[in-house]
Amino acid sequence: MYNSSTSSSQPTAYGTPSESPTKGDPVSRGIIEESVAEELHIKFFTKLLPQYPLILPDAPLSWQTLQQARPALFRSVLATSSSCFRPDLWTPLFRDAERYVMEQTMIYGRKSLDLIQAALVLVTWSHPPDKFEHLNFSQLLISQQLW
Repeated sequence: MYNSSTSSSQPTAYGTPSESPTKGDPVSRGIIEESVAEELHIKFFTKLLPQYPLILPDAPLSWQTLQQARPALFRSVLATSSSCFRPDLWTPLFRDAERYVMEQTMIYGRKSLDLIQAALVLVTWSHPPDKFEHLNFSQLLISQQLW
């Protein structure tokens, strides 16, 4: 139940309000540097995507263009690529991408090609969670079809 007396400084599901994925992407929040974002972006599109061409971008996009035009896919690309090439960054990047996609679809009810592609990338290259009940992307994709 919503409590209107809860201040914005109260902890949220993300820990603190500033940790919410809608407050900025991993680059703008300082989780990774621009050079790392560029490295992960290049490796995703040159190494991972050719092996399993799940999404077909309109044209080769720079990481900055992807960051601005398709924020959900940008986060998913970083998370997916980090699982292979920078495993030390995988957990925070995957959590950020997962939360962003879930928040946009389940809380705000948004639907877009960006969100669907991001969910597909995360589902395809995700690692299984420690607990089965945390595996909830299939529910997200089903809800996208039903709305």
